Amino acid sequence: MARLASVTDERNITLWRFEDLRQLMSMLIQHLTAESDVQALFDAYPKSVTRPSLSATAMKALREADRVPMEKKQRARLVNDLLNKYPAGERQQKFDPWRAGEKQQLQDRYRDDVESIRRRFPSIQFLSP
Repeated sequence: MARLASVTDERNITLWRFEDLRQLMSMLIQHLTAESDVQALFDAYPKSVTRPSLSATAMKALREADRVPMEKKQRARLVNDLLNKYPAGERQQKFDPWRAGEKQQLQDRYRDDVESIRRRFPSIQFLSP
């Protein structure tokens, strides 16, 4: 953050917490596009998953397949097949690489980082819902 703040006025920097993005999306798009009716922009794009997540079942199958040597294209095809066969969702639990304690540590660190930026760079605008 210090490097970014060193090349521009802090007042030109706007940040938000990742978890607030959905609630801030309309305001951000309106600001970036100068459009007053951003809902029309949202309506023009169907809601879809652009990057599907691996399910726990798909990840388990992928780990087992790691024992078999294969070329990069074969592995990519396997991942795509597993995404289609075992999609994360209602029937398949999403793969989660973190244990509960690790998640909490990461969340605490993220919260501390955000607060540190707020303290060290008071002129940066932080958006919140």
